[in-house]
Amino acid sequence: MSSKNAPLLQAVYVTVLVYILVQIHLTGVFVITFNRSVSDLGNNEQYDALKAYSQSRLVYFKRSRSQSDDAIINHDADKSRDPEVASDMWNSVDVDSMRTKGGYLSNQDSKHVLKKEVSQQAYGVHKFQNHAQQTEISFPLVGRSQPLSTATFPKALRFKYDAFKMAEPNCVDEEDLQKFRKHPHNVQLMQQKDRQLRGVIRIVDNGVFHGSFRPPGCGWESVFDEIKSENLSSPAAVHFDVLCPLIVPGGSSFQHFLDGVLPKIVQAHDLLRNKGVKILIPRNRDKIILEILGALGIEKDMILFHAGGIYTARKMIYTCITPPLHPTLWQNAHKLMNAPEKLPVPREEAYVILLTRKQSHNGGRNMLNQIEVQAFLEKRYGKEKIIVYPGRYNLTTSVSVFGRARLMIGVHGGALYNLNFASSDVSVVEILPSDGAGNPMPQGIAHTIFWSMCNMLNQSYWRIYNKAETRNGNVIVDLFKLGRVLDRIDQQFGYFLTN
Repeated sequence: MSSKNAPLLQAVYVTVLVYILVQIHLTGVFVITFNRSVSDLGNNEQYDALKAYSQSRLVYFKRSRSQSDDAIINHDADKSRDPEVASDMWNSVDVDSMRTKGGYLSNQDSKHVLKKEVSQQAYGVHKFQNHAQQTEISFPLVGRSQPLSTATFPKALRFKYDAFKMAEPNCVDEEDLQKFRKHPHNVQLMQQKDRQLRGVIRIVDNGVFHGSFRPPGCGWESVFDEIKSENLSSPAAVHFDVLCPLIVPGGSSFQHFLDGVLPKIVQAHDLLRNKGVKILIPRNRDKIILEILGALGIEKDMILFHAGGIYTARKMIYTCITPPLHPTLWQNAHKLMNAPEKLPVPREEAYVILLTRKQSHNGGRNMLNQIEVQAFLEKRYGKEKIIVYPGRYNLTTSVSVFGRARLMIGVHGGALYNLNFASSDVSVVEILPSDGAGNPMPQGIAHTIFWSMCNMLNQSYWRIYNKAETRNGNVIVDLFKLGRVLDRIDQQFGYFLTN
């Protein structure tokens, strides 16, 4: 090496060494600063997922200069797009960064529980199957052996649920299928909006609930700041330590508890199971609601029935912003209620259940030829296999009976909500009353619910449009059309090949 070049090479070596030391110093400063910002979470052994989240943020900052792996979400960019993000980014954990690439699961896949990954380096995923112990976060917050602590939970946790596909109903008549396709409510449900795929859990210190939610109520369209911190000194207020208000219209009934309240509980389930938490719900009309809550680990002393007035809490949990329909929520609820995923008996031993509306609260939509329908089913499948649902079982009986059903048949009504206790092997036949023009009865979106629920639970759904005989939707079931539907279902499962 030439002596003339030696000083130049030494200068280069020194420059490189200084650059390396500066980079190490800067990285160390960031790690220390970041660790301080999430130090309130670091000592919570139950919340491993948030530790994983912090690891993912480190991975993101290290990779951001090279614009690498797009699965790591730019939190700042997301913050600028979404006005709902809390002002302090470290107090609002964004589960968008935990998304699985290609997370869509087909309607035929019975494993709709979504796996969320931060990065392969950060942590291993775990999908909720049962009540087994687990250390990783599931999506939503459900399935953990111990509840999450409200003391170390972030101020806001935001979810972005994966899109899913809604399958059209099975119909034996093209005319029926066209009636379905032309109805605007069905079209809307087939085209999901991004706002219908978001979830938010907030914990508000010194929160105040004034007895009702602003329009449109406690649901996916609720505003982010519905619950605010206020002065808790009002003598008229009822005060609690930790409170979660879930005042949903119609939530006192079995059916609207299932479709309105239960998904919100599932989204925040592992937070709500803390013994210090109270959930505020409408006074239940149907006793099975308390049994369902008990199955979810929410005991009677954790339940408050809404009596009006003002409620205050040292910490108030807000989980109204929940997707109205999502397979993850409905399938996790299904598991928590101990409903079977698959038929627990051979199909030829399973039940055929004829649903009635004898104990309906609102009347109408009765099966005027029920005796003939029952005789038709008994002749086809054998009297010992037919169960005529009397209306209302307790939870244990509901799971036992509907969990062994291969067929559920009924006119549109609350009894069909029992499909939530059936397995994914059931075929649900809804007889939908319609007027002379083929419009479903009742009006509004109610006619979409059982088709939607079957999609959520991977169940086979069949629809028969049946002209109503009266203004309140009473029908004479078309036995010929019902027979054609049952032929298709039985042939699908090879029933005639084994009987």
